[in-house]
Amino acid sequence: MKFTIAISALAAVAAALPGGGPGYDHGQVACPSPNDVTEITNAYADIIGAYKQPVADRWLDDQSFSDWSDSINILIAQPLGGPTFPNKAVFEMLQAKNPPTPLHQTVTAVQCNTIVTTWWTKFGANVPVHGISVLTVVRRGDQWKISKVVTEFNSVAWLIDMGGSCSIPAPPTVAPGAYEA
Repeated sequence: MKFTIAISALAAVAAALPGGGPGYDHGQVACPSPNDVTEITNAYADIIGAYKQPVADRWLDDQSFSDWSDSINILIAQPLGGPTFPNKAVFEMLQAKNPPTPLHQTVTAVQCNTIVTTWWTKFGANVPVHGISVLTVVRRGDQWKISKVVTEFNSVAWLIDMGGSCSIPAPPTVAPGAYEA
């Protein structure tokens, strides 16, 4: 995966914080080092982009994993606002059936055990899909695990890439000057 200079900047900021070296404690919460963040986000991209059971087993938390996405919920006819995959077993079973969708991502923010990554992908009809994922991580022994994923993306573009179609509504009629300040 290609990462921008942002990960280097984040590493410098983390190192400059009190106790902010590799794998530091932030109060009572263990925080991943910049290298850990790179490994976690690369693993996430691998799990989504080219699912392999050993990678998922290594990186997804057995105790608390859940995945939330109204973008996915709308595509699979699940109620909005609820978990998309309530646990690791359901996620793994369904993710294993998905075709490869390589993610090109950039880590945009890290706040101790929360990592935000923006990404894009193209597959199928080759329409670019842009999204954002928020990963919450926990430390289990000497390993970081992804415990929660919240993802949103352009589900219409994803639907088109999957071979679906969508009728776009006509733009709203707005009175002249309505958008002027």
